[in-house]
Amino acid sequence: MKAIEFIAIGSELLNHRRQDSNSTWVAEKLRILGLSLTRKSIVGDVQEEIVRVLRESRDRSDIVIVCGGLGPTFDDLTREAIAEAFEVPLEYQASIAQEISQFFRSRGREISPSNLRQAYLPKGAIALSNSVGTAPGIFLTLRKNEEKKLFFFLPGVPKELHSIWDTFVQPELEIPSAGLKKVHTRRFVTTGVPESTLNDRTEPFRAKYAEAEWTVLANLSQVEFLVSHVSNEYLDTLSNEFVRFLSDDLVGLGEISLESALLSLLRDRSETLSLAESMTGGLIASRLCSIPGASSVLVGGVVAYSPRFKKDLLDISEEILHLNGPTGEAIARELAESLRVKSGSTYSIGITGNAGPELDPYSKESLGEGYIAITGKSWSIAKKFHLHGSRLDIQIRSSALALDFLRREILNRNP
Repeated sequence: MKAIEFIAIGSELLNHRRQDSNSTWVAEKLRILGLSLTRKSIVGDVQEEIVRVLRESRDRSDIVIVCGGLGPTFDDLTREAIAEAFEVPLEYQASIAQEISQFFRSRGREISPSNLRQAYLPKGAIALSNSVGTAPGIFLTLRKNEEKKLFFFLPGVPKELHSIWDTFVQPELEIPSAGLKKVHTRRFVTTGVPESTLNDRTEPFRAKYAEAEWTVLANLSQVEFLVSHVSNEYLDTLSNEFVRFLSDDLVGLGEISLESALLSLLRDRSETLSLAESMTGGLIASRLCSIPGASSVLVGGVVAYSPRFKKDLLDISEEILHLNGPTGEAIARELAESLRVKSGSTYSIGITGNAGPELDPYSKESLGEGYIAITGKSWSIAKKFHLHGSRLDIQIRSSALALDFLRREILNRNP
């Protein structure tokens, strides 16, 4: 089996603010080819450190995938490190300079002299054209004790790495992976149920299909199951049963999200939605608007944050605000109903609450508490939530709760 190593370059990846997502993406792409990483590491923007790790990787690995450090700025040191580590000079490539210049011209921008640093290539290397950025990738073949070593140097920007991978790297790696059994993966997206609960609930099912490789990924909005096996037929049987097992907790399969699933559901029913947001500050609308074609479903939204705007924009009476406070259930219901009538939408969501970190002296709800209300043309429903975490955590979780609340109501009312 080939030893495959991944190296991420960038000092920003060594602190808590930036995460290395490229290695997990590459690992999944390799797994589909029947290959796997044997090592991964992160090194800061220090040339001697990059040189050291490149030399070590040549000694221990057959295939090395490096991302980052190919840009035009002073801390992009990968090219210089390649030259030093492998004792090969950097050579100016006029054709690469022309591609970079054309990239800027096509966007109506002047090229900076620093961008032409990216036109230097280690002698003997092959430039990997970057269709979505200025930094070309680099493919370098080395020999160590008569063994061939493949080095792929890719940009750290994910969309650029993905483009070069699909165009150049994957076809090259399909050669050493020839004869290996390809791995197929199914992705199941769920929402509304905590990861730990799903773990316990699905344990008997996973035991039944123990031949498959199971991975669980969770974020503040959803939980995903990635299920892999070499047999598509095995996965078909598993998938059909798992869909029934998950029932309404399943948002969908494949490249889907809670937002896209809800929009598709409403679009298929020729129904529309409006949003009256308080504590989420427009986050629900932003999530939906990130999906192409959202305008066919989402007619609009209002961020009614202060009591005055609740009164002025959505006609919430002073009496109701005084009796219930700005974050009570009655306010969420009034927000939803008022906007549904004004907008003419099929459904409207109203959400209000206290995201913290401090208590609102005019609110009766504690930190993390609030209400989601949904109104249809002939019905209305509301529910209370109590969430924990930072202010942003509470806003993200409550926005997901609101979207899922509507999704489940539509499914349950229209079996």
